[in-house]
Amino acid sequence: VLASARGCAAFHAFWFNLRAETFGDELAAEGINDDLGFAAPMIHQLVRPDVLSQDYWDDVATADAQETGADIVARALDLTATQLTEWLGADREAWLWGSLHQVTLVADLFSLLTPDFNHGPFMNDGGLYTVDVANPTWDPANGRFDHRSGASMRYTCELKADGGPDCTIQIPGGQQHYRDSPHYDDLLQKWLVNESVPVVTDWATIEASAEFTTTIGAAE
Repeated sequence: VLASARGCAAFHAFWFNLRAETFGDELAAEGINDDLGFAAPMIHQLVRPDVLSQDYWDDVATADAQETGADIVARALDLTATQLTEWLGADREAWLWGSLHQVTLVADLFSLLTPDFNHGPFMNDGGLYTVDVANPTWDPANGRFDHRSGASMRYTCELKADGGPDCTIQIPGGQQHYRDSPHYDDLLQKWLVNESVPVVTDWATIEASAEFTTTIGAAE
């Protein structure tokens, strides 16, 4: 798991650097400083070199040199190693993805006034181009790859021949909106490690498992 976490950190840092080193010079020459999300062009540039011009490998800012794909890949790798060392230290055993890739549940309205209603940050797995989608932003100045988009619910059902559907759910939240409740973020903790909980539909099981009940009806 730790080896995968180190590899995940290295991949994401390298991927964003490679995109910037490949296309950032052309964008800057046109006065564009934003990352426009060049995922598909970058993939084409690597695995289908006939689709795009190989001139994109050349850094237009270096008039006295003609960079190749190998030059740009090496430059991105060097930059990645430098950044990870700066962010996480020289010990590569500590280059763990969760130290960079974290998620905070943001109360959009209240966070404009105070961060007190936000919950987090929490280390998180997942990332780009995976079934465990946890798309990171890229903030190289602060060494952050915060997770701000991904699955807000994972819901699966298996149809049983002898009893109807068997369903599970994962959601990044809890069952009571009180911070002092043990159920405030109990589902979030399971969501962070991709642990599903059963969706109980049998009423007898629900009643037997209930910690308390709330009755709503007309006033007497």
